[in-house]
Amino acid sequence: MVDVYIASIRSKHLAEVVERLKQPEVATITIVCNNYSDSEFEEVKKLLPDCKLYRGDNNKGCSHKLQYIGRGKSKYIALCDDDFIYPEDYFAYLMAGCKKYKVVSLHGRILKPRPIRNYYEGKSKMYHCLHDVKNDVSADIIGSGVCMFERNMFKDVGKWFDYIKHPNMTDIYLSYFIKQAGYDLYVLKHNKGWLRSYNYTDSIYTKHLNKCKEQTDFINEIWDK
Repeated sequence: MVDVYIASIRSKHLAEVVERLKQPEVATITIVCNNYSDSEFEEVKKLLPDCKLYRGDNNKGCSHKLQYIGRGKSKYIALCDDDFIYPEDYFAYLMAGCKKYKVVSLHGRILKPRPIRNYYEGKSKMYHCLHDVKNDVSADIIGSGVCMFERNMFKDVGKWFDYIKHPNMTDIYLSYFIKQAGYDLYVLKHNKGWLRSYNYTDSIYTKHLNKCKEQTDFINEIWDK
């Protein structure tokens, strides 16, 4: 079974996203509702009574999806986002990938040799979750909103959230934690259109494309140690 964790800043489509995530493999869904108003949170509670809901201050941005991952009991952990339309066989596919590779995602990148000047431009290869990926491929950094891994592989998984210093760097931190534990990361092959998006314009990429000093410094100063 799978425990699902989400950090949400958008209430608009959250119930729709979660309904699509309620697949046979899912045991629990935990959601941190970052900066939700009282009315938004109360509405979500009515729409999603069987989810574990928490209010968050967005202090660590999307990394709040890691805040409660230490509390689950299921074999697998899946991290999801509030802006994707997940396919009906999503968890079955990622679970099959985990049995082969241990840590899998639908999104990832290979870094250029260090030092890099800009994290978002410092990649030699990009594998996008919304585009075709023809083969399973290893990656340096995986997308956290479309990933899965086994809980018992990491003894300190419940402390990961505490280790995070900068907001909206979940992909980097998560990949670093996994890399430090000695595991490889893989992006699974998939076709464009299998996973879809609500196409919000306030993505982390658009916000930080030219404001990524913390991301860049982490890769240059910490990543290879």
